[in-house]
Amino acid sequence: MAGRDSKAALVYVDEKSVRDLQNLARAIKAQGEQKPSMLTKMLNQEIVAAAEPMRSGIADAALGLKFKRKGRASVSRSGKGRRLKSGKRATKRGLREEIAFGVRTQIDKGKFTAGVRVRLASKQADVNAVGKRINHAGFVRHPTRMGPNFRAINREVWAQTDTTNGKDWFYRAAEPHKRKVSRDIQRVLDRWTTKMAREISRSVG
Repeated sequence: MAGRDSKAALVYVDEKSVRDLQNLARAIKAQGEQKPSMLTKMLNQEIVAAAEPMRSGIADAALGLKFKRKGRASVSRSGKGRRLKSGKRATKRGLREEIAFGVRTQIDKGKFTAGVRVRLASKQADVNAVGKRINHAGFVRHPTRMGPNFRAINREVWAQTDTTNGKDWFYRAAEPHKRKVSRDIQRVLDRWTTKMAREISRSVG
């Protein structure tokens, strides 16, 4: 598993899986499976399981980021959150938790985009930007907070929050898992390739 996406969110791409994913997508389609098919779901589940050691390792690294606090405000804060219909309050994730929550395994079988990607893919673009900035520079700049409980954001005054272990946090966490995850993903793809070849042979015969 190799490759870095410098333009988008942090990402590792299993480049060897591209051709096999494309071939399997065609083989599944040849079986008359409609999207989303049960075969596709089963294949995706096995790939996600194979990539889980890397995904969870990166998520754990996000939770382990150590920030140098300056003043009363903290980037690791977690508020009470909004009140739910049940009367309970939804817990608001702090920055570390948001970054960790955004680490996903994505599978794409498209003609030009096929691949298995373990990436920082939060639905919140600012979380991805913060994670990427910390990875590249070891720190992040952000607007200051003011007012009651520091809830108001002052975008005219910016501060810098440093980390003690943020530089290259994403890739350092992914590195130990590269070889095994890549091998395990390929085993899944090889097994499915053999399986689909047999299915196609039966249907032809």
